[in-house]
Amino acid sequence: MRTYKINSNSGSLGFLTPPGHYNHTHSLDEYSSPRGRTVVGTYSLDHIDDEHADASEHITRAVNKIREESRKNWVCSEAWIRNVYGYFRDSYAPESGTRNVSEAVNHNPAAIAAGAARKVLAEAFETPGKLYTVEIRPLPWLKQGGQGEADANSYRDGSAKAMRGARRGYEVTAKADGSRVYVYALADDGARYGALPILQHYADALTEAGFTNVEIEEPRDTPTGFVPERVTADNPVPVERIDPARHLAVMCIREYFPDHEPRTDLIENPGKGYGAYSCAKCGQKVQYEAKLDAHCAVTTRVDGTGMTHWTYGTECPKGGSHTVED
Repeated sequence: MRTYKINSNSGSLGFLTPPGHYNHTHSLDEYSSPRGRTVVGTYSLDHIDDEHADASEHITRAVNKIREESRKNWVCSEAWIRNVYGYFRDSYAPESGTRNVSEAVNHNPAAIAAGAARKVLAEAFETPGKLYTVEIRPLPWLKQGGQGEADANSYRDGSAKAMRGARRGYEVTAKADGSRVYVYALADDGARYGALPILQHYADALTEAGFTNVEIEEPRDTPTGFVPERVTADNPVPVERIDPARHLAVMCIREYFPDHEPRTDLIENPGKGYGAYSCAKCGQKVQYEAKLDAHCAVTTRVDGTGMTHWTYGTECPKGGSHTVED
């Protein structure tokens, strides 16, 4: 029989468990013997269910009581839900139904549609070239033999220098469901800008490749900023959707709240649900912590023994709680 003690001062790893879960407040410490003072292992309380745990009946009863009481306090908050969807972004269980992340299927309709459009543009405009001994990519609408030179001369700063490899003169995005793609012209500095002759080349290439309802949209102001002229087109090959019930976020949440309905809005765009972002009020980097069900500024301190202590600041210096806006 192995020796365990319940630690109520420190939780175990469980950032995906909901607020109020016992993993945030309790852990199971193992000792080498009943008189041992050195912790040789730390586990979640659920370790008690492992066939190799070999715990005493007294510890098992105590653990079960804590777990049962904890279930009454679980909270399915909106912030936690967004955190889970953000963590499992684009990840689905395979047809076998396993939740093993290493076997997950990555599926993003927008990325699939945008990738198809990028392939068309790459085949139409990107030709390798050399400048001295350095391999470059020329401006994408320039072809061998000087074709497209007139359009290159209408470029915003009149430059014909090579674009950075990651951008190559255009940017392609797509609607969340993959039904429509958007192509922007990029200036030398990588900024989107209106370039009608160049956009027409992109529109022609997409039309020739079978994209439908191809048009060049007029520039407009939106709540999130100015949108310059861009090519828009319908993807001719519908992107197959995966049953949202197989999304790993849905499966994770249903483990604790079986009645959870899939949030297709968060599957398509979880926003800033997971990760570290600037507080909208004070600018500090903050992240969601389920233990506190709040966004926190996380700091660490190492004491004289080499142990790391974590501090979670929930109060914003500008007043109230930290806030992250999508």
